This record gives sequence, structure tokens and C-alpha cells, in this order.
Amino acid sequence: MKFAVIATPTTSGTDWTDRVRRFESTGWQAVLVPDAGAIPSTFPTLAAAAAVTTTLRLRTWVLAVPLRSAAAVVRETSALQVLSDGRFELGLGTGRPDAQKDAAVLGLPWPTGSERRQHLLNVASAVRAEVSPPAGAGCRALGIAVPAGNRSRRTAAGVHGPRRGQWRRVTWRRCGRDASRRPGRDHRRTARTSGALGYR
Repeated sequence: MKFAVIATPTTSGTDWTDRVRRFESTGWQAVLVPDAGAIPSTFPTLAAAAAVTTTLRLRTWVLAVPLRSAAAVVRETSALQVLSDGRFELGLGTGRPDAQKDAAVLGLPWPTGSERRQHLLNVASAVRAEVSPPAGAGCRALGIAVPAGNRSRRTAAGVHGPRRGQWRRVTWRRCGRDASRRPGRDHRRTARTSGALGYR
């Protein structure tokens, strides 16, 4: 069993780096940083953590894709994969309930639910196509929460959905550049709210 801790910077950069060092030394496998307008930006926060750790995995929990273009997510993901030596794990979502307020502060439109889900798939597709962990970093996995009991059509990004009902989780795993992309299924149900994806 693996354990992760959810944390954000609170007082200073020194305090943050001291905390993530303690997370690593006391056995936590990963630190998860939320994406919200009221806290420091997710990517630089994880970059600071990457600079002072060696084994701790670094995750977004989860990135609100309506607030970013696909190109922006690809650029930031590529940077953190390099800075962390492949320890970065990208979680994507369509936005928590109050993410619309963050969009307004940033001067961004707030798309419909179906538009946000499609953008999430587009971002995931772009990340899969353009970002690779450094050599030796191991497997990549991309998962999306999709409705249980519905047959979802697979696309380059994963599935064409979500639709209605409960969510199940579908994951794709690939080790190495030439390995198969056939999907493996993990039928654990997840919350219906975000349609979250992960990249690691």
C-alpha cells in the first residue's frame, strides 16, 4: 500500500521545502497539491518540492483544465518531468464546483460541462502525444473516470465520454516507447464530479 499527503505552502518557501523533505524522510510516497485560486500556483509549488527531494512523487490534485490551454499544460508537464527526473504525476479534472470563480478572476470564459469534458480529453491527448518521462522513469498510465454500465468509445485520448450514471475508472499503461497501448481496466468506482485523469 502507498500513501500520499495533500499539502500546500502556507508561510514561506523555506517552510514549504522543509515540509516536503520531512514528507519524504518519514515515508510518504507522494505529495498532492490542489489547484485553486486562493493558494500558490500548483506547478511552481511542485517544482520547488522537486528541487529538494529525490524519491517523493509529485502530483496535481487535480488540475482544472478549463483554466489552461492544452499547450500550456504540455509545457508545464514537460518542465516538471525534467526537473523531477520523471517523478511528476499529472491529475486532470473539469474543475471543482467553485472553479468558475477562478476563471472569472483570470478573465477566462467558463465553458459548458460538455465543452469542459471535451477539453479535458484534448489536453490528455496532447500530453500523451508530446510528453515523455526521462529514460528509465518506468511506465506511464492515463486514466479517466467514465460512467459504469455504459459502453464508451475509445479515442486517442482514452474514452469518448463521460455520459451518465456512476463513474468507473479505466486506465491505459505503456512501458517504453514501443509498448502496446491496449487498455487495462480498473473497475473501482470514483466520484462523479470531476472526470479526473492521471498521467504518470
